[in-house]
Amino acid sequence: MMKPSLSNAEWVDEGAFQNFNKIYLPKEEPFGANVLRIGEVLCMNEAFPKTLSMVKHLGYTTQSVNISEFVKAEAGLTCMSVLMKSIP
Repeated sequence: MMKPSLSNAEWVDEGAFQNFNKIYLPKEEPFGANVLRIGEVLCMNEAFPKTLSMVKHLGYTTQSVNISEFVKAEAGLTCMSVLMKSIP
């Protein structure tokens, strides 16, 4: 089974994702592919409701977050995140 990948074909060279099942974004939400996976949950910007709905419909667990103030500074979920593994 191929791994899924949210894709904006107008911005990305899809050759790098040939072994992925590409899920194409709605044209009106070109930044919707900026998704942060934490465990089995996909954190997604609530500003992209069509992308969020599409991903939920595909059976993924999602958590929408409001990052509208950060978006004003051209930030996205992935570039604002530092994930750390807990040490026992």
